[in-house]
Amino acid sequence: MKLLNSLLDGKVSEYLVAPQIDERGSLVPVDLSELNFPIKRVLVIGASANTERGGHGHHQGRQFLMHVSGVVEVELRYKGKIEVKQLANSGESLLIEPGVWSAQKYSDENSVLMVCCDTVYDESDYFYEIERI
Repeated sequence: MKLLNSLLDGKVSEYLVAPQIDERGSLVPVDLSELNFPIKRVLVIGASANTERGGHGHHQGRQFLMHVSGVVEVELRYKGKIEVKQLANSGESLLIEPGVWSAQKYSDENSVLMVCCDTVYDESDYFYEIERI
């Protein structure tokens, strides 16, 4: 896993998990132990074309978003700063730290995102207001 960039005062890290490709196809080996990231929950999200999901942040939980297929545009907000990243290629990923609000727009029917969380679901960990950050 290769760190490509740090965004929003270090609260978001952009990674590339290099796919291994041979005549049989491709394999994307994800090892989050490098990031001290114990996986408690995994979500695989697909949506209708031009659908937006997310629209929240976490007080405590960290999330690792990884491109699976299609194109997913991720809007990130932290302390008045805004970044928009497009995940369109195999292995493109974002590590989002607590306190960052994010929303994801799925460009077409084939857009799929895998989200790994380091916490179990807890409604009190979520915040939805952009103004809060």
